[in-house]
Amino acid sequence: MKRLVLAAAFVFLTAGTLAVSGVRPAHTAAAINPMLSFQGKLTNTDGTNVTDGTVSIRFRIYTDPTQDAANTCSANSCKWEETQGSVSVTSGLFQVNLGSVTTLPGSVDFNGNALYLGIKVGSDAEMTPRVRLTAAPQAFNSDLLDGIDASGFVQLSPGAQQAGNINVSGTITSGAVNGITVGSTIQPNAAGALTIQSNGANALTLTGGAASVWSTTAGALTVQGFAGTTLSTPNASGATSAVSILSGNSSAGTAGNVTIDTGTTSTGTPTVIIGNANAKGIQIGNNASNPAITIDSGTGTIAIGAGAQARTVNIGTGAGNQTVTLGSTSGSSSLTLQAGTGNLNVTTNGTGSLNVGTNAVAQDINIGNGTGATSVAILCGTGTCDLGNNATAHATTVGSSTSTASTTLQAGTGGIIIKPITANTTAFTLQDSANNKLLVGDTQNQRLYVGNPTADSTATLLILDYKNTTGDPTAVNGAEYYNSANNKFRCAQNSIWSDCVNGFNSNTLTADQAATQSSTTMQNVTTLGFTANANTTYVFDAWIPVNDSNTTADLKYTWAVPTGATLNIAAQSYSTATANIVCNIIASAQACATTVNTAVNIISARGYVTVAGTAGTIQFQFAQNTSTAGSFPVVKKGATIKWKQSN
Repeated sequence: MKRLVLAAAFVFLTAGTLAVSGVRPAHTAAAINPMLSFQGKLTNTDGTNVTDGTVSIRFRIYTDPTQDAANTCSANSCKWEETQGSVSVTSGLFQVNLGSVTTLPGSVDFNGNALYLGIKVGSDAEMTPRVRLTAAPQAFNSDLLDGIDASGFVQLSPGAQQAGNINVSGTITSGAVNGITVGSTIQPNAAGALTIQSNGANALTLTGGAASVWSTTAGALTVQGFAGTTLSTPNASGATSAVSILSGNSSAGTAGNVTIDTGTTSTGTPTVIIGNANAKGIQIGNNASNPAITIDSGTGTIAIGAGAQARTVNIGTGAGNQTVTLGSTSGSSSLTLQAGTGNLNVTTNGTGSLNVGTNAVAQDINIGNGTGATSVAILCGTGTCDLGNNATAHATTVGSSTSTASTTLQAGTGGIIIKPITANTTAFTLQDSANNKLLVGDTQNQRLYVGNPTADSTATLLILDYKNTTGDPTAVNGAEYYNSANNKFRCAQNSIWSDCVNGFNSNTLTADQAATQSSTTMQNVTTLGFTANANTTYVFDAWIPVNDSNTTADLKYTWAVPTGATLNIAAQSYSTATANIVCNIIASAQACATTVNTAVNIISARGYVTVAGTAGTIQFQFAQNTSTAGSFPVVKKGATIKWKQSN
C-alpha cells in the first residue's frame, strides 16, 4: 500500500474574454493550455520513499468526496478520468499534466466549487481522502472583466432571462444576425411607421410561439413581400397555433375591411392562394358570430379545391344552424360540383336537412349522368333516407329504366327498412320487366305473397336454397332447404332436422352388396346406417331383401352402435327356406342367424337406440353364419332404412 504526500498541487483556472467597445481595438485571445499541472510524492506505509521507476496512476475528478470509487466513471459523481501508464518516480516524487491523456474539461464543470481529485496507483485501492481542487490566485480575476461581473454582459442562451436595456446609437449592420430574442414589444422612439422587411432577396418570416396578434390602433396593416407573401402556422411537431386576419372588433367608427389582394402589376397574372399544395385545414370566417363572406372573382373563375392533390373541401360544416347557397337563385347560371376521379359527397353534419331541389318552381333533378358508368351512393349514417317523402302524390324512381345500370341500396350496420306510412295491401311489390308480380308485401293483413295475390295465368316459383353435400347445417326452427346430395327437402322443427315429406330420414341401397365369399366376418352396408349424436334417442325401421347363390348357405346380421349406447331391436326374417324367425337384438353386434336360399327372403327390423355420451354410427352389418365356399348371401338393391330423432 502506498501513500501520497502532497508536495505541490497546481490547478490553473484561466479565463479569456474578448471585450469590444467604441474606442478599444479588438484583441485576439491567446489559446489556453487545457491541462492541469500536478505534483506529489509517493511513500510506503512505513514512511519510506517508493522505489525509483515508473508506475501506473489513475486520476479521477469527482463532485463528491467519497462516492463512486469502486464504480466505472459514468454520469454519477465521477465526471472525468485518465490513466497515465508510465509515470516516472524519483525519490518518491512525480509530476504529471492532467489532461494529457483525456482532454479537459470534458464533462467537468469548473464553475462549480466542489471538485475532488481521486488518485489510484497500480492495483492499489483509490487513496483517501480525495484532494479538493482549489483556484490559483490569478483565477479569481476571471470572475470579472474590467471589474464588471459576468451578469452585466449580454450572454448567449443564459440560464435565466436577463433584465435591462441594450442601448445602441446607430444601426446594427452585422453580416448575418441569425437570431434575436426580445421582449413583448418592438416600437419606434417617435410617432411614425414601424417597418420590418427583408433585404429584398430573402424571405421575411414572422413567427409567434403562441397566439399572436398583429394590429394597428388606427389605419391599415400592410403585409407584403417582394416575391409573394405567406401567412402560415409553424410546421413543427405539436404546433397548434392559428393564423387569424381580422378587421377589428370595435363598436365605434366605421367597420373596416379585410382585403387579400395581389396588388397591381403591369405584367403577369398573380394569384391569391389560401392553402398551398400541402394538406391543411382552412377556415374563412368564424363559427361564433354571423359574418357575411363573399368570394367574388369578377369576370374570372373561383376555384375551391382545384389543386393537384387529393383533399377535403368543407363548406358550411359548422355546428350551428346555417344556410349555405352555391350558385345563383335567379338567371340562367349553372352550378357544377365535380370531384375528378374521387368522390363527391354532399352530406349534413348534425341534425340539419339536405335539400336538393326544394324550390317551389317545377324542375328536373338529376343525380349522376345517363351516359357513363357513374356510381351513386346515398348514405344516411344513423339518420333516415327519405326519397319522395312529400304529401303530394308522386312517383319516385330509383335507378334507370332504360340502361343496364345497377342500383345499390346500402345502410351499413343499420339495415334497410322498407315500410309504408300507413298499412295497405300492397305496401311493397317486386315486379319483373313485364310488370308480373314476383313478391308482394301486405302490411294490412300481415301477409307476404310469392307471386300475385290474385290468381292469374303466370306461375311464380319459390325456389329454396339447396346444399350439394350430405349433412345438415345448425337447425333453426321453421327453416327449410333442399339437399341435392340425397334429393330431399329438409325441415327443422323443435331444433331437429327431418325430411319434410314424412318426417323420417331415409337411405336406400342402389346396388346389390354381397358378403365376402367363405367369410364369417361382419361387414358394413354403409347405406343402411346413419350418424347418431351423443345423448340422443333415435327410432328406425329397416326393410332389407336378401338371397343366396344356393339353398345350403345361411346368413347372420346385426346392428353396430356407438360405445355405451342402449338398443332394443325386434328383427324378423321372412324366408321361403324356413319358418319366420324372430330375433331381439339388445347388445351391440349381437348376431341373429337365419337360413336363406335363392327365393325371396326379407329381414324386417324395427327398434330404438339411445346414444350415451359418445356419438357415432348406427350401422347394419351381415356375413355368412357358417363358412361356405360355394355360396354367399347378397343384400339386394332397394333395401331401405328410415329413422328420426325422438327426443
